[in-house]
Amino acid sequence: MESVERIEFVRGPSSALYGSNAMFGVINIVTKKGRGVDGFDLNCEAGSWNTKRAAATLGTTTRRELDLLLSVQAGCSDGEDLYFAEYDRAGSEGIARGLDWEQFVNFHTVLTLWEWTLEALYNDRWKGIPTAAWGMEFNDDAAQSRDRLGMLCLIFDQEIDHASRMSLRMFYNHYAYTGIYLYEESDWRDVNNCHWVGAEGQLRRDINAQNRLFCGIEYQQHLAATYKSWDADTVYFDNNFPYSIGAVFLQDELQVSSKFAMITGMRYDQHSRSKGGLSPRLGLFMNPFPTSTLKLLHGSAFRAPNVYETYYEDPYLAKGNSALKPEKITTSELIWEQAISAGLLSEMALYYYSMENLIDQMLDPADSLLQFRNLAEVRAYGVEWDLRANLKKGWYAYINLNVQRAADFESGQPLSNSPGLILKAGVSLPLLSRLYLYSEGIYESGRYSIRDTKTTAYFLCNAGLKVTRIRKRLSCSLRVKNLFDTGIMLPAAYEHELELIVQPRRYIGVVVSYSR
Repeated sequence: MESVERIEFVRGPSSALYGSNAMFGVINIVTKKGRGVDGFDLNCEAGSWNTKRAAATLGTTTRRELDLLLSVQAGCSDGEDLYFAEYDRAGSEGIARGLDWEQFVNFHTVLTLWEWTLEALYNDRWKGIPTAAWGMEFNDDAAQSRDRLGMLCLIFDQEIDHASRMSLRMFYNHYAYTGIYLYEESDWRDVNNCHWVGAEGQLRRDINAQNRLFCGIEYQQHLAATYKSWDADTVYFDNNFPYSIGAVFLQDELQVSSKFAMITGMRYDQHSRSKGGLSPRLGLFMNPFPTSTLKLLHGSAFRAPNVYETYYEDPYLAKGNSALKPEKITTSELIWEQAISAGLLSEMALYYYSMENLIDQMLDPADSLLQFRNLAEVRAYGVEWDLRANLKKGWYAYINLNVQRAADFESGQPLSNSPGLILKAGVSLPLLSRLYLYSEGIYESGRYSIRDTKTTAYFLCNAGLKVTRIRKRLSCSLRVKNLFDTGIMLPAAYEHELELIVQPRRYIGVVVSYSR
């Protein structure tokens, strides 16, 4: 997070611009520029469960407009010992000791010169598997997974004239997964490797002072999507499923009057291993009063089934389903934004979602194998209220309430792992000139598990203290997650013998930061 400037969230389906997977909204991560750091930052953290983390960020700008950001980070944690009642039986205490460990390293750099931007990213994470998923031996310290993600991206962004702007982007991505699973008779390996390249172009044209048009094209070629699983004696699955995606999109922003604007958009995606998808989008915006905004958003989006859901097979656990259809969602939202006073903003949203061909995993009673299927039509509706206050002297506070219901359309049964009520509140305030306190609380109602039991509602509190400008360049923070050491259980998926999975208890960490 050291190289992140801010995180933006755009509500509603956004497949009209971003294609498959933009179902409920888009998260946009805006990275820092070198000039935003303008020096060197070093952060070190030590905390519970022998947790250690170090991060270094360098940012600079030259006289010739070369902007450089470089960030590296590494860390590890032994994790806490976890108790699982399902494994508390003869020969076992049900405690996974030292198995929730983690190690990671990542690298991120952004180089900008005039209209060109080159960005590179690499993440590598090792993680222990304490839950004995997929029927593994419980409490075996060799079970683990590894995820690696690499990205290289080149962007050209230039203003053509006073009314037009062009953006071109080319990229290469790589993802690799390795799983080591321990069984009584053998050790199992699972490897996934994906490589894909792509390019996209976008043209923005101001037709006049009230009308702005976007059009674009995108192409992705997934050169390799390999999956392999084996043990010492047998290769059970070894296949490659390359595919391609092509898309065109168009969006128009029209300022009808000083108090009314609208956005219309359309995108068509063609997937070589799935049906094509058309994604429309409509947004109406009104300003009935100088401090008020009313928004009506309506749109559709889709998610094509991935290669794992469609093709992966395991003679003991799972089978593929080449007949899977894309998930589709249609949403309508009515949003009222109100600036109550300087620094005080409120937002109220009513929403309704209709989802078809929901892809979920189920156990086939005919052969006791897991399979992904288009199981249900889902309807969801709810109300969300948000109040944020940026007050004088550095005070900041927020409260967010979400009441919702998501259920199967035919049976009316609530969806698993979907809370009906979420309440969040937080505050950040200066205690002294260089001492800051922050705290946040989260209340969540129970969730149904896949076995139709319900978890207990919980309240989670996080808090921290930060001292800045110690000898000008040094700062120190105390962070506490799960301040009251609340026991939290959340639903498990089909690959677990467990019905519920215990969540982390109290974590205490100290962060020391140095800037120059």
